[in-house]
Amino acid sequence: MQALSVKLYEQAAAEQQAAQGENPEAGTANDDVVDAEFEEVNDDDQEKK
Repeated sequence: MQALSVKLYEQAAAEQQAAQGENPEAGTANDDVVDAEFEEVNDDDQEKK
């Protein structure tokens, strides 16, 4: 059973490496990330003025 698991793992790893070879940035991009600058506005500070 262990030999079968090792073969399946090796096959999956080889397929993943082949897919990354076609597009090396495939696993590194994260489209949910937003790089932005912001200024925190504290409502308490504005009321004191």
